[in-house]
Amino acid sequence: RASREALADFIESAHDLIQSVGPDGAVLEANAAWREALGYSVDEVAGLPMTRFIHPGSLPHCLEVFQEITENGEGGRVEAVFLTKDGRELNVEGSVNARIEDGRAVSTRGIFRDVTERRRAEDALARSESRARAEAARFSAVLEAATEYSIIGTDTDGLIEVFNKGAERMLGYAADDVVLVHTPAVLHVPDEVVARAAELGIEPGFEVFVAAARRGGPETREWTYVRRDGSHVPVALTVTAMRDSDGELRGFIGVAEDITERKRAEAERERLLEAERAAAQALAEQNARLEELDALKDEFVSVVSHELRTPLTSILGWVEILRGEEPGPLNEEQAHFLGIVARNAERLLRVVSDLLFVSKVDSGTLTLDLGRADLQRVAAEVVEGAQPFARQNDVALELDADGALEVDGDVGRLNQLLDNLVTNAVKFTPAGGTVRVRAAAEDDSVVLEVSDSGIGIAADELDRLFERFFRASTAVDRAIPGTGLGLTIVKAIAEAHGGRITVQSEPGSGTTFRVQLPAGQLEPVA
Repeated sequence: RASREALADFIESAHDLIQSVGPDGAVLEANAAWREALGYSVDEVAGLPMTRFIHPGSLPHCLEVFQEITENGEGGRVEAVFLTKDGRELNVEGSVNARIEDGRAVSTRGIFRDVTERRRAEDALARSESRARAEAARFSAVLEAATEYSIIGTDTDGLIEVFNKGAERMLGYAADDVVLVHTPAVLHVPDEVVARAAELGIEPGFEVFVAAARRGGPETREWTYVRRDGSHVPVALTVTAMRDSDGELRGFIGVAEDITERKRAEAERERLLEAERAAAQALAEQNARLEELDALKDEFVSVVSHELRTPLTSILGWVEILRGEEPGPLNEEQAHFLGIVARNAERLLRVVSDLLFVSKVDSGTLTLDLGRADLQRVAAEVVEGAQPFARQNDVALELDADGALEVDGDVGRLNQLLDNLVTNAVKFTPAGGTVRVRAAAEDDSVVLEVSDSGIGIAADELDRLFERFFRASTAVDRAIPGTGLGLTIVKAIAEAHGGRITVQSEPGSGTTFRVQLPAGQLEPVA
């Protein structure tokens, strides 16, 4: 009795899960560890079928073991999954023995140990190993696929462990020839790189890897490998230190990209940039010279124009005196000759005046004598003054301007603007043609239009019409006289009044110039 009581106390206090099951499969007893692990009280366990506590997946195996034990009277090992009261799974393993009386099993007793955490750790380890194998396979696949890069892996002493196809192709070594060979035997570098490495405070070859690890890496720098045949290959080398989970250095990985083409492209780009810089310098010097020449030209034009204007004015004054017959009467031939002198002097004076005008525009000294100007009256006076010239060329000159069209402007300059346009239109219109002058109000603007049925202008020359001294090919081909300054002056006057000028033309279909001026008040042009 004392022994039985001691045994019962021992079973109750044991850390292992101990249970006893009757021949009908009902639980006879279960110790505290068993009850605590499965979450039952003493009263809840007694008399319940053992199958209630076994996971359906483990039940066939357990029944088979129990049957074999009861039949043979021997013990056996069991691995099973128990179910707790709240539905959790408990992995257990242990031994089961049968109690035999009169040749039959009257009960079975099982002693089990909870191995749930151990199984969980084993499963985690298995998954980790599986992932490691998968990662190793992927890493190996990446190494083999990265044929454009040389990938060399070493241990901490520089013994080569990885040498991919890209390294074979780049350096000319076979992997079988260099694996387990120290890297200095393979990654030797040319003399000039040795000197450069010394400047950087590191040793060439494998020491590049070690130095990178000491600095924490990874880092990329341009380097030079020497192939097996002795030729050099410039590379962009990235060195990474490999460490284990505890941070201990396990080795190095060096990934190198052949940058031969990039270096060649950089050299070519530098050559082109240098050529571009030289060209820019030459262009700047040429522009400076042109600006200097342009300034000299403007100064020359200004001086010459002023010097010509005085004698021309004097010539025209004396011609008028002679034609007025104050010194004495003129015969017909003398009057004719004086008329030729007057016309050419006036023509030359207009050229000089145009040059002076352009000179003022360039120097920013053009001024306007602002006042209220009636464009209807300006247009009428210009058309009236140009009628003799139009009749002489057999060209009909028409005016369309009704009512007063006042703007704030310089009457003299506006007259000059319109006179230049009308004179041009008459000059470039063949006999029998028509020139129409239109003045009208449009919104907040006043518009002057001069249209002709003349020879027109080529489309590719329209953008250059307002350049100084430019003459359209149609004028040059027909030897129509002119200096190429008239439209330059027109544009300058329009813009000085805050307006703009546009042109539409087609060869053989005539030309229309349109000047749009603001109707509001203008600030004086300085």
